[in-house]
Amino acid sequence: RRIVSEAAAAGHAGRIVHRLDGWDAAGVKAVALAITGLAPATAVLVGRADPTTVAVATSIAGHDARSVWASIQAACGGKGGGTASLVQGAVPADADRICAEAQRLLDGLPE
Repeated sequence: RRIVSEAAAAGHAGRIVHRLDGWDAAGVKAVALAITGLAPATAVLVGRADPTTVAVATSIAGHDARSVWASIQAACGGKGGGTASLVQGAVPADADRICAEAQRLLDGLPE
C-alpha cells in the first residue's frame, strides 16, 4: 500500500515504478502482483542487480505488460517473457536507468 500511496502522491497513480533493492525475482514478482491486485495499475518493479530483475504487471484493461517489457528491453537490453498481465525478465542495465525508462513509458500510456 505504501508504494501505491507514494506513486499517487507523486502524480503517478495507477502507473507505478519502484525499486526493491536486493530483492530477488520471486519477491519482485510477488510485490508487482500485490500492487495490481490492490487497484487498477500498471507496475514496473526493479530488484536485484547483476543482472537486474524486473517484473511488469498490469490490471488495467488495454494495457499490456508485454508491450511495456518490449520497450524496456529495446532501450536497456535483457531477456524475459510472460503474459499480457505479467512479464518477468533480467536486464543488464542499472536500476536507475531501467526505472527512468519505465516511468517515461508508463507516463505515455493511455488512461
